[in-house]
Amino acid sequence: MNPIDNDKVTPQRRSYSPATLFAILIMAAQVLISIATYPFLPDTVASHFNAAGQVNGTSPKWVIAVLFPAISIGIYVLVRVLVAAGPRLGNQNARHANLEVVNLILVGVLLLELIVQLTVIALSLGMRIDITFVISLAISILFMFIGNFMGRLRRNFWAGIRTPWT
Repeated sequence: MNPIDNDKVTPQRRSYSPATLFAILIMAAQVLISIATYPFLPDTVASHFNAAGQVNGTSPKWVIAVLFPAISIGIYVLVRVLVAAGPRLGNQNARHANLEVVNLILVGVLLLELIVQLTVIALSLGMRIDITFVISLAISILFMFIGNFMGRLRRNFWAGIRTPWT
């Protein structure tokens, strides 16, 4: 070992935050749920509901099996690309803090998508669920969750209030 190398100690940074790992776990769960429930779904599955919770649109079962995981993966990739492509505003600590908040909000959005997937599949399998209640409750909780973390965002290009007066 070279004695010069002992002068500098650099901490090893974790490659993935817990929120990122949880987001990947949610997407993997969605794929597994689609694979596991596909054989049991009817050929035509409810895919659109009106405000009263009544079905007003259907799709083949393969669309439902692919759609929910694809939307989640697409949202995840889009957020990652936008955060990486955005201009670097603020210092390194502010960017790291923003990334943690974005990761948490992303987890909230992916959880909402998982709840919608589970609700639609449960309805398709014949369970009696009030979809308007479930979706309204899930969206309300998501808004409270996002609102809880928006105050932690520092100046950035993509999210939060970006006017100089705030």
